[in-house]
Amino acid sequence: MAAKLKLTHTYKALGSVGKLLRKGLQDELIAQKHNATGKLSRGLRYHRKDNVLNVFSSVSYWKAVNNP
Repeated sequence: MAAKLKLTHTYKALGSVGKLLRKGLQDELIAQKHNATGKLSRGLRYHRKDNVLNVFSSVSYWKAVNNP
């Protein structure tokens, strides 16, 4: 069985990118004035595992952003 590499700098960088993406998506909601209750903004999440970054959002977020 092969040993797993610990890429701590990569893991930290993915966390920084995840925070930037979430902040950018939240700012887009504010810019388009779709942030009345904050529910869409709070629904934006990111998860990093095995050097993979996943960003999660609801379908409602994308409907709101795509309909200015």
